Amino acid sequence: MSQRTVTRLALVGAGNIARAHAAAAASLPDAVELVAVVDTRREAAEALAEASGAAAFGSVEEMLAALGGTPAGVPDAAVVCTPPSARVEAARRLLAAGCSLLLEKPLAHTVADAEALVRLADAYPAAVAVTGFCHRFTPAVGAMIGLVAEGRIGEVVRCENTFAADLPHLRGHWMSDSAVAGGGSLIDTGLHSLDLFAYLFGPATVEGAVFRCGWEGRSESNATVLLRAGGAHAAAAAGGARIETVYPVAGVVACGWAENSRFDLRLVGTAGSLLYDFEKPEAVFLTTPAGTETLAVETHEVRFDRQLAAFAARVAGGPGDAPLCGFAGGLEALRRVAEAAMLDAASRPEAPASAPASAPASTPAPLRNGNGNGVHLAATAASEAFAEAGR
Repeated sequence: MSQRTVTRLALVGAGNIARAHAAAAASLPDAVELVAVVDTRREAAEALAEASGAAAFGSVEEMLAALGGTPAGVPDAAVVCTPPSARVEAARRLLAAGCSLLLEKPLAHTVADAEALVRLADAYPAAVAVTGFCHRFTPAVGAMIGLVAEGRIGEVVRCENTFAADLPHLRGHWMSDSAVAGGGSLIDTGLHSLDLFAYLFGPATVEGAVFRCGWEGRSESNATVLLRAGGAHAAAAAGGARIETVYPVAGVVACGWAENSRFDLRLVGTAGSLLYDFEKPEAVFLTTPAGTETLAVETHEVRFDRQLAAFAARVAGGPGDAPLCGFAGGLEALRRVAEAAMLDAASRPEAPASAPASAPASTPAPLRNGNGNGVHLAATAASEAFAEAGR
């Protein structure tokens, strides 16, 4: 682990989400120095590197060879923003070279690869290894946790989280190709919802799921998932739950690439409710029988900055109390996606009476959802700018 004050950072992958991380690095000049950008499309790496003065490379191997021979050495850490199917080998090389890692969600495109990444991280205990769930750092989430703790809405009954938009161009994008992405809208924006629910209430079970695929031959374009967590018996086992409850809490996850734009988080309690609308980014709405109160919060646009600052501080040997998500948490979120896909498939009239609890780790073919489209996750255990550039 580095003891530097400033963390020297590499970006691996130079697509939309990498630009959000590059902007976060630029906002943290006292904590982060972007020294390298890697992409197999060298022109993309060069374009992103140019603004920061970083070096551009066409592969991780090239970067490690070039920087390893300099006085400063290889980067302290890397943010990996490649397509999910390309994560394991990049992570293996970076960890072996001494780099800490922030892997964008999803951790991988299959549960088997995610399990391999967890084992890799365990083999390098000096490295910081986290999954990029930036919405843990949305200021409104922290504010809502505090308001629940104050008893402002009573006992939480339900958590509803929607990340949806009309993104027809994703029909032909790798993000809707299960062999590359691992799934569709659920593994994309819906994965944030699965993680947020577990972050707030502890380990969750998937109680039901309905997928829709409006694009023939592609992964699901829309998904709705019902979750269950919390309760007095679960609280002790949850450990990291931010909100402990006497009774179980229901979670409703709605996500889609082919519907009207909605980005919101709602906590419903016995005495009121809290709503954060990401398209009204500086307010949380508290509704009780007395009326609706508007409470000021910082915009969600700081979430990448806050996440990267926490990661850099951890890499530099700082405290471990920030809400970063380890690789194990990223794996658990993927397992929920796989379980949802299996439940959706099993509930279809044409589906077999019972779906297998798991498939061999080496299974190359994806599970099929009820539309016959691939959801490439259960290899083992059972507005547009916001949706793409800043999800």
